[in-house]
Amino acid sequence: MPRPPSWKVRRGCGRRVFGRESLTSQSICRPQGVPDPTPTWSNAELRRPTIKDVAAHAGVSVMVASRALNNQPYVSAEAAKRVKEAVVALGFQQNAFARGLSSDRSFIVVMVIVPETPDASGEFQRHALLRCRELGYHLIVERAPGGAAPTPLIEGVLDRVRPEAVILWNRTADDPEVLAMLERRQVPYARIDADPANPAGLIAVDHQGLMVEVAKTAGHDALVFAQSDSQGWLGRLRGQALGAAMASVGLSFTLEAVGDGGFDTGRAYGEAVRRTDYGQTVFLCESATFAHGFLSAWEGEEEAPPPLICLEDTSSLRLLAPGVTRGVAPLAAMARAALDMLLTRSPAPPPMTVNLRKGV
Repeated sequence: MPRPPSWKVRRGCGRRVFGRESLTSQSICRPQGVPDPTPTWSNAELRRPTIKDVAAHAGVSVMVASRALNNQPYVSAEAAKRVKEAVVALGFQQNAFARGLSSDRSFIVVMVIVPETPDASGEFQRHALLRCRELGYHLIVERAPGGAAPTPLIEGVLDRVRPEAVILWNRTADDPEVLAMLERRQVPYARIDADPANPAGLIAVDHQGLMVEVAKTAGHDALVFAQSDSQGWLGRLRGQALGAAMASVGLSFTLEAVGDGGFDTGRAYGEAVRRTDYGQTVFLCESATFAHGFLSAWEGEEEAPPPLICLEDTSSLRLLAPGVTRGVAPLAAMARAALDMLLTRSPAPPPMTVNLRKGV
């Protein structure tokens, strides 16, 4: 087929196949007069700025720039100021591992999660990463094996990367062996929404206040708390707080044990509720997995499921069941508070408010 007259083959820019020049995407040229839309960058533009660039921009030696970046002595205030200005001007980001070579610090924070860590930990991690960057640190996330003692894993991480601090979730945050090991090794730690009976390193959630909001949301309708047996201290605290909140408005609630709080348990419980006349009743559950199972009992049915409040907020619940009222924790504020407590020695904040929300 003849080629369009306004196009031509650029000799030498294609590749030879069996003695002829192949028509690759690079070998067919643009119509004459049409600019090349492909952006071009010089090597200097593609290269990330280094400490040598910072030193040259600030007019100091590399050694002085390194000392200024690591807050070491023997640097004049004027030189330190010029180095900081150069860092901002060049967009320089210092490598945490490189900093660790020139000091006894690693500038690393480790966050430990376990298989049962809630969906919220992902959003918390995102905010923690942003705060670490603001403070000049790196965040590493380690997943402890399910069912196994987490202490050996955490000790191995401490030996490998020498973190400045550790963030603990779920059972690791209440594991006495883990906490004793961190105390012994003098590693600061933050415990996210852990048992308030131990205040050490605690970033707490106001569960009592949340139960007051639940009581207000239920109004004068009957309230049934479908409580799982896998929540430990948290389930007990919620039950006590809900009882006090309901009593304060002259109401009561029914507590029903529902086993492990999984999807199948939620579906079986939902089917039992659907076959029973509960009247005007609001149901309260603790996990999004249970909530999905509970709601699935009404799939294909003409009647709608009863009002449901779930104390856990997940992306799947927001997208698939926007009509469910969810307990939404202030994860951005919790992440910031945890890192400020660990890295800037700020005091731990009072228990943080969880809001009830509907919709995506």
